[in-house]
Amino acid sequence: MVSYVINGGPRQVSPAKTALVRRAIEALGYRPNGSARALRTGITRMLGLVFPGTSNPFFGEYADVLYEEASLAGFALLTACSAGNVEAELKLLDELALRDVDAILDATTLSADHVTQLPRPGVPTVFINCPFAIPGHHTIGPDAAGGARAMVEHLILEHGHRSVDHIGGGHDNTTARHHGWADAH
Repeated sequence: MVSYVINGGPRQVSPAKTALVRRAIEALGYRPNGSARALRTGITRMLGLVFPGTSNPFFGEYADVLYEEASLAGFALLTACSAGNVEAELKLLDELALRDVDAILDATTLSADHVTQLPRPGVPTVFINCPFAIPGHHTIGPDAAGGARAMVEHLILEHGHRSVDHIGGGHDNTTARHHGWADAH
């Protein structure tokens, strides 16, 4: 009967007995055991998030929005900071899976060259901020080429610039941005 009151079913409990159980729960300070529930259902209601850290305001805001949305959906968000380090990111993917999260979100800093090193954590993993496809996973990424092209076109058409230079590193986003920059000229 107590379980039916706590879980809202599957059987109905009379209002009088429900009130009695709720008073006892309050008096005893009872809280359901999340670990026991997860063992029974196979669902922890916890998501893992790997991200480079909050020193870059973009990722700080990104983590805040993901936390809010996860909370609204009834999930806790377990965050892990890779500090933009590839080896740390790969290790954190495995460590979060060992904590029995239901899924992992990875605001990745990996390049396409690192895909072969990806662990298989055994939980659904979505790579966000990822400009390339990763076989066997979902990816969500920026249109770096389109964004760069639009920016250069805006500077030329709206601000009258005749020359716009591109400076970038070796990351896949930078390569795509370079292609967008070149297309706009």
